[in-house]
Amino acid sequence: AWVLDHRGTQSTSSPVPMRTAITLIFTSLALTDALVVASEAAAKPVAAPLLQLRGGLGGVDPSAVASAALTLSAINSAYISLAPEPACKAYGMASPTLMQEWIVENMGFLLVGLTLAGFKALAGDDAAQCTAYGLIPPLVGTVKGLLNGVAGKCGVPETGNYLNGGIMVASIVSLLGGFGDSALIMKGVAGWWLLNGVGMFLAADKVAGAYGLKEVDPKLNVLFKGFGGFLSNFGALVLGLASGLPPAKAIGLANVPSLLVQLDGNFVTKDSIEVLGLAAGPQYFWLLVGASVVAFTTL
Repeated sequence: AWVLDHRGTQSTSSPVPMRTAITLIFTSLALTDALVVASEAAAKPVAAPLLQLRGGLGGVDPSAVASAALTLSAINSAYISLAPEPACKAYGMASPTLMQEWIVENMGFLLVGLTLAGFKALAGDDAAQCTAYGLIPPLVGTVKGLLNGVAGKCGVPETGNYLNGGIMVASIVSLLGGFGDSALIMKGVAGWWLLNGVGMFLAADKVAGAYGLKEVDPKLNVLFKGFGGFLSNFGALVLGLASGLPPAKAIGLANVPSLLVQLDGNFVTKDSIEVLGLAAGPQYFWLLVGASVVAFTTL
């Protein structure tokens, strides 16, 4: 579910860190191309013995690293999707609004989906099935929001939820039923996720306006950037799987967007801590996890 909310307070959007956002886009695209080339090279007989000898970075098994990271994500995603208010407070948000809780909850549903898709990919399941099953948790989040009228309580039109819910339903049915070109459908899903995700990072107020929200306060702007990272994570994973990357590398690629968002929020704009008030400890922990996953699965 795309979650847009406003609690009725007037505010101004914080400046958009364009350099970091552009880095997010080009790093993701460049890494995708590089990893596709690497996976093709790994299939050649001459390169295979070297890769078998080397394993991952430092001889570490990339699949083991990816599996460990997914396990941490499973725990975190269950917590923030099932208990968004306590999760907000645990991460340093003292008095979260309904909108803030809704964003965090939907981050959780996206992360549940990514984790499910990642585990299925590591188990050797078909990429189309991985994507379809990964879409089910965020679809559940969308349906939950619609049934509880959360958008209405926040003064936001339901149009966006119906739109994205319809896209997810159509994608799930098509991928599981074998209707159409699965690779094309997956790339379409990835493109839609990345379009929304990068858009939220670059210009949260514009994307919010497209969904019916007229104003975005500074705290909400930071949360949208984080949510954009989660959307981009999912899009990067699906794009990696659709491009034929090994599952562990696709999972590593899926950690890049949020890693860059966190680097920006903690060390460039510093808005995660200074504006939103997030606790530094959890931020640094997930930065370490993300950097380690990328290093041990993609290098």
